Amino acid sequence: RNGQTDQAGFSVQYHPCQQKIINFNYYWLRDDLQQANYNTGTIGNLHQADISFLWPLSLHWELLTRWQYDISHRQNVELLGGIEYS
Repeated sequence: RNGQTDQAGFSVQYHPCQQKIINFNYYWLRDDLQQANYNTGTIGNLHQADISFLWPLSLHWELLTRWQYDISHRQNVELLGGIEYS
């Protein structure tokens, strides 16, 4: 009704071959109540991006990771990494 976008997301996936995946995601939210400043009466925006990948190291070993970053506050939200054996 008001002619403005309230939230948006963008995702790109690179999949060069089986078992190799790289993902990039961006999230934007106009009014994030968790960013509210009750002293000034303002509500902040949410700007976050993440990158994740799964990459084989050998026949049985794979490396996986995800890094989520808050662009507005210039801080890490989540960092996950691991090695998988199958």
